[in-house]
Amino acid sequence: MYLLFIYFLYLAYKTLAFNIKKLFLIFSFFIISFFVLDLTRNVYYIDAPAVGTTEISQINSLIDDDASIEEIETDLNRFLMTISVYEKFISSPKEFLIGSGWYTSRYTLKPYEQEVFNRYGLDTKHIANNKPMQVTSFASIVSDTGVIGLLFLFYFFIKSTIQILQSGSKEKSLLIGFLFINWLFYLIGNSFVSIIGFLLIFPSGIIVCLSRAKFLNEVKK
Repeated sequence: MYLLFIYFLYLAYKTLAFNIKKLFLIFSFFIISFFVLDLTRNVYYIDAPAVGTTEISQINSLIDDDASIEEIETDLNRFLMTISVYEKFISSPKEFLIGSGWYTSRYTLKPYEQEVFNRYGLDTKHIANNKPMQVTSFASIVSDTGVIGLLFLFYFFIKSTIQILQSGSKEKSLLIGFLFINWLFYLIGNSFVSIIGFLLIFPSGIIVCLSRAKFLNEVKK
């Protein structure tokens, strides 16, 4: 959603001096997107009886386990998760090279997370239960696939960057920015649970194809 807002602002900048009709259309989409986002948040988190009971029940379960929401969602927790991933990463040659297997970090990272929390004297009740952890994309890649998976991730970004540069599009700088802004989200949530997370960074993926399409459109003009 945030990428969409940034893109709308960019389009507004590009069309401001050229086409008032396009500018009006872009801002209309921008306002509609804001309205949809606000409505969605209201339905799922304020008007819970209507929809979103799953999210509310998850929060209630955390409270029932005497674990506060702040302990789960704060920046401190994400920072400590990075330390936990490092501890797991260097714990054995297997973990270093290939990790523990795809989508296993939700459970295999828990002992290291608990040890780190204990080290700093923090509450570990939310880790000690049988529920899976919520891991970030970066933690997932390093913990699940080791250094080999991390190298593949770097390769995807480098190869996609090269392909965007080779596309010849005038908008290549913007599209490379869209490509690398994905790293911001890798430190917040796990975008790799969706195939879109991969298609955005893959060579010849969505962003690369968008760059090539823009070049073809520019040539036609």
